[in-house]
Amino acid sequence: MRRPPVLLALLSASGLVLAGCGGDSDAASSDGGTTVVTSTNVYASLVEAVAGDAVDVIPIIDDAAQDPHEYEATARDQLELSRADVIVMNGGGYDSFMTTMLEAIDEEPDVIDAVAASDLPGAEEAAANGHDHDHAHDHEEEPDDDSGDHADGAHGGDAHDEEGHDHAHDHGSFNEHVWYSVPTMIAVVDEIESHLAETTPDSAEALTANADEVRGQLTELDDRISDLAASHDGENAAVTEPVALRLFDDLGLTNVVPDQFVSAVEMGSEVSPIAVQEATEALDDDVRVFAYNTQTSGPAAEELRGQADGLGIPVVEVTETMPEGTDYVTWMTETVDAVEQAIA
Repeated sequence: MRRPPVLLALLSASGLVLAGCGGDSDAASSDGGTTVVTSTNVYASLVEAVAGDAVDVIPIIDDAAQDPHEYEATARDQLELSRADVIVMNGGGYDSFMTTMLEAIDEEPDVIDAVAASDLPGAEEAAANGHDHDHAHDHEEEPDDDSGDHADGAHGGDAHDEEGHDHAHDHGSFNEHVWYSVPTMIAVVDEIESHLAETTPDSAEALTANADEVRGQLTELDDRISDLAASHDGENAAVTEPVALRLFDDLGLTNVVPDQFVSAVEMGSEVSPIAVQEATEALDDDVRVFAYNTQTSGPAAEELRGQADGLGIPVVEVTETMPEGTDYVTWMTETVDAVEQAIA
């Protein structure tokens, strides 16, 4: 594949620097061992849980304050990716910086795509489209001001208005935040085990044992989510943008915030006065929990959170990436704990 000119220039200009100041990650990439590069620390956590010490894991984004929607890859990132034996990414257009870097690699690396691995409605099309579009930077139109539809179509990408307008993403209406879908992460664990068993066959037995343990933990969490859904199905929830919607959908919760509000906040664009008014009014509809993404916010989202606080609606803070010092199972379990406490 043709390498993007800017990326070629970056690699050429920084070649000596990279050779001279390579840290632990550079050493890990060149010591002959197996290296796995992931788009975020979410997927790095799953790889580490399955592989243990059998591989070296390098997340491109390992900062809880970094919004992957806005991330721009560096020459060092490209170098790490080019050295990887296995690559794990979210896909669906979410981590489009990974797609850009993959297009700059001559050979076809071994890639695990979480969206492609899922059984979610619309995932197959989203996985294909994700390789053709950036996440949220190429929108040609702002959402219509008169839409009042709700962004409750996280599963299966149903977030569109009555005239058929897609949820405002360049890659379609599919909600690509699939790491908030525990069944999807179980499928990703399966993929990690399978791919690494081929790459590190001497560790196959340990990989299976570790994967079984993680699958058991995630299955237990998924069963708990199903039990909560049986008790709270159809209850109302609210979000500022779509990151938590897959979990809310699995919990049987219905988002009442208009799609126009949710889409605008996610894209970092101005929220229309009508959408703000409708979102504010929606909070009066017996909302049990309010999810606030601390990594994708803005004046309108902050104001809506203030409204939720004023109404006594429990607020659960969610993030795109994991906080430091935790792992995926613990992080997602704590998120479910917080939601359960709120809706109880």
